[in-house]
Amino acid sequence: MWERMKRIGKRFGQHAISLCLMVVLSVTSIADVQAQRGRKKRNAPDTQTQEQSQQKAEEQFIEGQKYFILEDYAKAFVYFQRALDLEPKNAAIHYKIAQVLAKGEEVDKALLSINDAIELDPNNEYYYLLAADLYTRQSNFDQATTMYEELIGRVKGTDQYLFDLAAIYLFKSDLEQALATYNRAENAFGVSEQISFQKQKIYLKQNKLDEAIKEGQKLIDAFPAIENYRMALAEILISNKRENEGIKLLEELLEENPANSQARLTLSDAYKTAGEEEKAQEQVALAFDDPQLDLQFKVEIVNSFLGRLSDPGMRRWGLILSEKIVQLHPNQAVAHTTRANIFLELAEKEKAVEEYLYSITLDDSNFAVWQNILNLESDLDLIDSVLVHSEAALELFPNQNVFYYYNGYANYRKDNFPEAIQALEQGRKLSRSDAKLTSLFNSMLGDAYNGAKLYDKSDAAYEAVLNHNPNDDLVLNNYSYFLSLRRDKLETAKRMSAKLVERNPDNATYLDTHAWVLFMLGEYEEARKYIEKALASEEDNATHFEHYGDILYKLGDIDGAVEQWQKSKELNPSSDLIDKKIADRKLHE
Repeated sequence: MWERMKRIGKRFGQHAISLCLMVVLSVTSIADVQAQRGRKKRNAPDTQTQEQSQQKAEEQFIEGQKYFILEDYAKAFVYFQRALDLEPKNAAIHYKIAQVLAKGEEVDKALLSINDAIELDPNNEYYYLLAADLYTRQSNFDQATTMYEELIGRVKGTDQYLFDLAAIYLFKSDLEQALATYNRAENAFGVSEQISFQKQKIYLKQNKLDEAIKEGQKLIDAFPAIENYRMALAEILISNKRENEGIKLLEELLEENPANSQARLTLSDAYKTAGEEEKAQEQVALAFDDPQLDLQFKVEIVNSFLGRLSDPGMRRWGLILSEKIVQLHPNQAVAHTTRANIFLELAEKEKAVEEYLYSITLDDSNFAVWQNILNLESDLDLIDSVLVHSEAALELFPNQNVFYYYNGYANYRKDNFPEAIQALEQGRKLSRSDAKLTSLFNSMLGDAYNGAKLYDKSDAAYEAVLNHNPNDDLVLNNYSYFLSLRRDKLETAKRMSAKLVERNPDNATYLDTHAWVLFMLGEYEEARKYIEKALASEEDNATHFEHYGDILYKLGDIDGAVEQWQKSKELNPSSDLIDKKIADRKLHE
C-alpha cells in the first residue's frame, strides 16, 4: 500500500491533482484495507496493529495532500507530520514535508527532510531535484551539482538533467566542467543547436576561436538545410576579424538562396566591417526588396541615416531605401512618414509635407506627424493650409495646446482676429503649468488683440511676456512697433526698440523698428542712421525702402524720398499708398 503512497508523493511533487481525484484515491485506499481484512479475518495482533498504523498514516497523508493543493501549508505540515510519526521510514512523507518547508522558505529544515527521503529511497529523481533546488537557493552550488551528478548516475532516463547541471557549472564559471557536461549531453542526445551554441559561447569565453568555429561547422554539417547555422557561424567569423571567411560563407549561401534577406543584412555588416560601404548598402537595398522583411526593421535602418545625410553617399542611400519602403509598403503610414523624415532633414520641405500629408490619409493618429505638417506649412507660408490642418488636428487632439497656437497664428495671418483670439486663449489655458508656453501664447495674443484694436489687452499680453522674460526680442519688436504705429507710449517704445538693436545690432527688422519709433518721435536724423543700417544689412525690403523714403521726406529730401518709394513699389507693386506718395511727391500718413 505504501508503494502506492510513494507514487502519489511523486506525482504530487510534480503536478497539481484535483481535490476530486484525491477523494477517489482516499476511497480506493480504504477499500483496499477492508478487502485485506476480509481475506485475513484472524491476523495476528501485531499485523493488525501495523495495518491500522498504515491506514491512519495514509489517511493523514491524503489529508495533508488536500491542504497542500489548497496552499494551506500550515495544515498540510500538521497532517504530513502525523503521517511521519506513524511511518517514520516512509520516503514519500519526508519528501512532502520538505516541499512544505521549502514553500515556507525554511530551506535548512527542508534539506534535512529531503536528505532523509533520498537515504530511504535513493532512486527517486524528484527527491534529487528538490534537493538540488534547495542547495541552489543556499548558493551551495557544489552540493547542487553533486545532487545532479548522483541523480544522473543512479536513475536511468535522467540524462535531460545534464542541461541543468551544465547551467550550474556555467553559473559557477567552471567552464571546463560545463563543457564536459555539454559533451555528455551531446553523447546522449546527438548534435543539437542548444548544445552547440552553448559550447561555442564557452569556447569564445576561453578565446578558443578555432574550437568555436569547428563547433559551428559541426552544426552546419549535421543540419545543412538550416541556413541560420551558416549565418551564425558567419557572424562569429566577422565579429572576430575574419571578415573574408564570413563573407565567403554568406556569399555561398546567397548563391543557393538569393531570397534570404537576413543573410544579406549580415553580409552587409560584414562588408561594412571590411570597409566596403558601397557593397554594404547594396546588400541592404536588395534585402529591402523582400516584402516579408519586417517593415519596422526597415524603418529603423532608414532612420539610422538621419543625422548623417550631409554625406553624399549617406544621402543617396537614405533616399533610395526610403523610396523602396514606400514602393513596397504603399498603404503603411509609417513608410511615408519615414520618407518624409528623410526629406525633412534634407530641407526639402515641400516633399516632406507631401509625404506627411499622405501618411495621415492612411493613419491620422500620429501626433508628431501633425506637428511636422503644421510647422512645415508655417515655414512655407502656406497659411490657408495651416488653417485647415490645424482645425483638423484639433478635432483629433482637442487638448493639445500646440494646435491651438497654429490655429491662432493662421487666423491672425488671415486677419480673423476674433477666431485667433479664441484659439489662443484656449491654448493659453491649457498651458498654465508651463511658463514658457504661456509666454508664447501671450506673445501671439498681443499681436491678435492689437489687430482687433483691443489695445489694453494687447499691451497686457505683451507686458506679461516681458515680466517673464525682459529680453524677449520678438515681443520687444512687435510691442514697440505697434506702439509707434498707434503713436502711443512712444518713449516706452523707444526704450524697448533701443534695447532690441543693442542686443541685435545687425538685424534689419529690428533696426527698421527702432528707426520707425524714432521717426514717430520726430528724431529724423537718428531715424535715418538706423534705416540706412537696416538697408545695408539685408536684401531689398519694400517696407524698409518705404520707411527710408518717409524719413527722407521729413528731412526735406523730396527727390530722395520719391526714389526710395519707387524702389519700394518695384518690390511691392500692389501698394496703393506708395502710388499716391509717388504721384503726389508727398508723404501720406
